[in-house]
Amino acid sequence: MQRFFLFLLSVILAIGLFFCTKDQDKSIGGRHHPAVTIKTIQPFYYVFLADVPSSRNHSNILQELKAQLQQQHIQPAGPIIRIQNSTSRTMETDSSRWIVGVPVTDSLRVKVPLRCGKWGFTRVASLLADGSYPQNKEGYKRLKHFLRDKNLPEAGPLLERNLNHSSQIPPENFPTEIWIPVE
Repeated sequence: MQRFFLFLLSVILAIGLFFCTKDQDKSIGGRHHPAVTIKTIQPFYYVFLADVPSSRNHSNILQELKAQLQQQHIQPAGPIIRIQNSTSRTMETDSSRWIVGVPVTDSLRVKVPLRCGKWGFTRVASLLADGSYPQNKEGYKRLKHFLRDKNLPEAGPLLERNLNHSSQIPPENFPTEIWIPVE
């Protein structure tokens, strides 16, 4: 009889543990995504179109960027990135401005409208989400809550890495990694 109660208690605890940990990794955009992680990354150079308003059509921006890269014979070394061009560390609004570009292997001399920059942050809070802001507002909120809960101050601007930029996938469905540099 005592074995039965121990077995029953073990089953109840296992079920309770399952349901308590199940909500730690939430779903965004209908897909299951891992929790926020802290990553160490290498600094990198990138070329970009500067000061792009959030309200501007994402597809047109990408077409302009691709055309400029071809005209200037620049080979991307990674996925398309968007960096919030703001001194404010607040959540994005419709009036916020963005840098849209791609990583490159080294600092380059580029012609206007392209510019060259360097991402020098090496420690970031990272989260996988679907699409760019505003589609992934929940991802931004989860990152902000994580930083607050872990008492990690932000050290730089928001960055989005579009992990698949196929022309068959609309930008709002791109798997996107969101980075916030931390101290």
